[in-house]
Amino acid sequence: MKFDDNFHKRISMARQSLNLTQEDLAKKVGVVRRQIAAYEGGESKPRIKVLNNLSAVLGTSVEWLTHGEGESPDLSNIKKTVTIREIPVISISNAYDYLHSGDERSNNCISGFIPAPTLADNDSFSVEVTGDSMTSFGVNFPEGTIVTFERQVRPRYGDFVLVSHQLERKVYFMQYISNTDNKYFRPLNPIYPSMLVDIETDILAVAIHYQLDLRDGDPKHLFVSPYLPVNPADEELAWGGVHIDIPQDELDSINNRLNRIESMLEQLLNKKAP
Repeated sequence: MKFDDNFHKRISMARQSLNLTQEDLAKKVGVVRRQIAAYEGGESKPRIKVLNNLSAVLGTSVEWLTHGEGESPDLSNIKKTVTIREIPVISISNAYDYLHSGDERSNNCISGFIPAPTLADNDSFSVEVTGDSMTSFGVNFPEGTIVTFERQVRPRYGDFVLVSHQLERKVYFMQYISNTDNKYFRPLNPIYPSMLVDIETDILAVAIHYQLDLRDGDPKHLFVSPYLPVNPADEELAWGGVHIDIPQDELDSINNRLNRIESMLEQLLNKKAP
């Protein structure tokens, strides 16, 4: 079956004309929501059985869906909106299975979808950060941060990457570092151990974008620029101008301690004076 370049637009318009969500259409056709999103995103095409089900549910013909020939469905109910491509969100604990298994097992690893960042490729996916291993000063990934990754990007030193260890069958989120002695992966939080680069470690994907929903997280979290500095030396530039609010009671406590230290230093100096 041949499809023209506008198949993804027609299936989206036909679905919207019936006021169906991607989830609604997926249930009626007998596929998972991710498949409908892939059709509408231009990432894949359905096989003949699914195509027949789509045309029946959408009240149109296979010919119209595939190459726009024949009578189209009533599209007058469609709202003029911008179609936003979505990418899947997975947990770090499911990342290994998602990246190393087939379509069906991969779909079971998906916990949700978010709008794709600008210029993200069709194979991009996002991971929700858990724990505090990637928290630090400067670039920061607190728990709840959604990080988008691309598999086809060539990793460079300083990039934030998903790395797996073959013996553990687990995936870690770390920064790729190189110095004069060796190459290694490090968490941003220094209390967690680093991992040396060797034949048993593999870089699976490179981070290209991150975001944090302040409605669901700690209001003290900062929503920072989605542009990740490639070179660790650029972190200072990336964070220029950021203002951090400190509660007044903490400021008062700090000032009191500084005053006591200053008083003790004055007493010591006075004792040493001739």
